[in-house]
Amino acid sequence: MLRGLFALMGLLGTLGFGSARAADPVVIYSDALQAGWQDWSWSSGQILTNTATVHGGTRSIRLVQGGWGGLYLHTVAISTTGYGAFTFWAHGGTAGGQLLQVEARDASGNPITPVPLAPLLANQWRQYSVDLSALDAQDRQITGFVIQNATAGTLPQYFVDDIGISVAPTRQVLYDDQFRNGWTPGSGWNISSNTATTSPVHAGTKSIGITPTGEWGQFYFDKEGFSTAGFDTLELWAHGGTAGGQVVSVDAFRAGSFLGTVVLSPMTAGQWTRYEVSLADLGVANTTIDTLAIKHYSDAAGPRFYVDDLAMVGQGSGPSNVAMSGLHVQGNQLLNGQGQALFVHGVNRGTTGFECVQGYDATPRDQAFVDAVKSWNANAVRVPLNEQCWLGINTTSANAAFMGATYRQAIIDYVNLMTANNLAVIVDLHYAMPGSLSTIGLDFQPMPNADHSVAFWTSVANAFKGNSAVIFDLYNEPFLLNDPPEAQAWSCWRNGGSSCSVKVADDYVDTSTSYTAVGMQALVDTVRATGAENVLMVGGLSLAGDLSHWLAYKPTDPENNIVASWHQYNFASCTSQQCWDDEVAPVMDQVPLIVGEHGMANHFGASCDTGYLDRLWAFIEGKKQGYMAWNFNTWPGTCGTGDFNIGLITDESGTPSSYGSQYYNHLRGLTSTHTD
Repeated sequence: MLRGLFALMGLLGTLGFGSARAADPVVIYSDALQAGWQDWSWSSGQILTNTATVHGGTRSIRLVQGGWGGLYLHTVAISTTGYGAFTFWAHGGTAGGQLLQVEARDASGNPITPVPLAPLLANQWRQYSVDLSALDAQDRQITGFVIQNATAGTLPQYFVDDIGISVAPTRQVLYDDQFRNGWTPGSGWNISSNTATTSPVHAGTKSIGITPTGEWGQFYFDKEGFSTAGFDTLELWAHGGTAGGQVVSVDAFRAGSFLGTVVLSPMTAGQWTRYEVSLADLGVANTTIDTLAIKHYSDAAGPRFYVDDLAMVGQGSGPSNVAMSGLHVQGNQLLNGQGQALFVHGVNRGTTGFECVQGYDATPRDQAFVDAVKSWNANAVRVPLNEQCWLGINTTSANAAFMGATYRQAIIDYVNLMTANNLAVIVDLHYAMPGSLSTIGLDFQPMPNADHSVAFWTSVANAFKGNSAVIFDLYNEPFLLNDPPEAQAWSCWRNGGSSCSVKVADDYVDTSTSYTAVGMQALVDTVRATGAENVLMVGGLSLAGDLSHWLAYKPTDPENNIVASWHQYNFASCTSQQCWDDEVAPVMDQVPLIVGEHGMANHFGASCDTGYLDRLWAFIEGKKQGYMAWNFNTWPGTCGTGDFNIGLITDESGTPSSYGSQYYNHLRGLTSTHTD
């Protein structure tokens, strides 16, 4: 929210419009239109002093818009340089479902490019953030914004509040489905190109297809008098088509004069690869250019390749300007070492929990993986662990080489690589197995066990207690098979011990083999006994989906560094808004919460049901908490089939699957902090 940043704007000129980077967000409406802004709306029935349904402060804007009616917030011509998005909160009233679009107006008051919004939610506030680049309103003069009815019919009443313009990370999109922000494609030479290719595509719906037809073929794109000040990198994605192996360079020019070149590594067949071109290496740091070229670095014609998602990026872009270390709890917020309230939004990488049991350990865990995660604008990764693998117990000849010290060192190196790249990491006891059982070592057991889980957390805590960017998720998904009374179940969850009757599960079926469970309190005590002060995540019962008695049975922590973990899928027991309000919201009011896993599964409903996920994200964001999606793996992720299709990516470079594209697009507009 923008409230509290400053009470009055004063004159627009005092805000630094036109500077390389603006100093503060711009408040347009907060209880009233701020100085310099006027209401030029049409067919909207707007009341700017509504008091009945308010997001922040004491007033909001009530709207009953006729067909194509628009709430037009007008100002004198201002520059958007240094700003990133048009933001506001909207409430769908009792009806919900209103279809809106947003557009900016150019210096002459003409509409630019409308962007449709996800439907409003009934009886709930939701924040919308529309990138200025998507509105074609970045780095140009504008005279306001319009929130418009996107239909020809009259909409049920709805409300908007806390409207403004956010400060941009230093990033400018050059191509994203089309050339943007004043960049235009040129003719080039010895090149055949299509700037609206529909397959393959890295993100969105289009890419640039390029076929070199002769030696040193070059594809140009131009922007007159573009200043590179504030930027340090040109980011792009490239795909080698069916052939692969293409080598290209990026060349820069000003007024027809060659400035520099950087040659990229060969492209990969059938796969997208992210490239970063240093502007210093290109010879164009802190200067002015007007042309960039992608040149086929060969004296002969070559096979077709593809380019997508080009952007100029500066230091501090995206989440990287917010430290994901020094993590600690204060009230119901997770803070970093600088005292900033963090908005954790990331992904799970599921394979680390089971590969060693299956006798292999082949998933890439290198810088390329880190780059793929960060290309999604994610700031955290959850790493499932297996206590058999970590401790080197219950081994077989097939998996012994991937367990024990080998597994531990591989995980330690993996986690340290991610935290060194400013990602928070959640290490999670995902698979636990009591006694010497190993044949069902990949099944989820009801509770951690007295045989190995304490030893596991003693070892893990000692391994990571010096890394303040690591969070310990004490047990993935606690549950009980015999459905005891609530008080008994939650006492078992907290205290474990001989009074907690737990049976080994095989595919969630009781095998009648009993074991002694360890409760959450014992695991908290185990971690703290090592001297580790790391933040702890604790999930509730019913596979971490039930938080109904979590506060009443919350373990005691001398560091007061506990976060609630909640897992939410469309097939979980608590998916209604009423359940969220009754059972989950009270927990978030008291302690931080991270949705350790969330997603959709086709055999329980359409996995690309945008409404369900949008509703979940809005609920969590409205409470200033965080979430992690399952699963950043190249598993099936195709909408409309009957499989458990929750794979977010199609290749290790991070190309979104059809299922993953919704989360990818949602993450791109997020920052790493919650604002007041």
